[in-house]
Amino acid sequence: MRRLLTLITGFAAAMSIAAFAQGPQPAPGTQAPAASEPRGFIRDPSGWLSRIVFESDDNPDFKITIREFSFPPQPQAHTVNLPSFALARVVSGQAEVGTDKLKSLLSAGARTALPAGAPLVVVNNGNAPVIMRSLMLEPK
Repeated sequence: MRRLLTLITGFAAAMSIAAFAQGPQPAPGTQAPAASEPRGFIRDPSGWLSRIVFESDDNPDFKITIREFSFPPQPQAHTVNLPSFALARVVSGQAEVGTDKLKSLLSAGARTALPAGAPLVVVNNGNAPVIMRSLMLEPK
């Protein structure tokens, strides 16, 4: 029962952070300007550009991380192995997003959930980088 309560509390915290971490939205009918050079991004172990937006290790049961990824416009699939369950949101651009087996075409503002152990696969066929924000809950 305690584990269930901890899991429910963690999921509620994650949803609250996901809602908070959305950032400003462009006005209806307009698009956010695409950045020519992603700022603050560094090459992570997967080889792609990313940056940590928020990280908390305060809870004794899980760690929360919000990380942004930048995917250049290339028709090849970009694969990022995430350490745990994740909620991913397209911040700018449009791309095919999903797992190895299932991808959906998502544009800015759209979200998808990724199960634990499934890699995030992004195909950017556009002309500008795609920025994705992921919320990850890692059990300790």
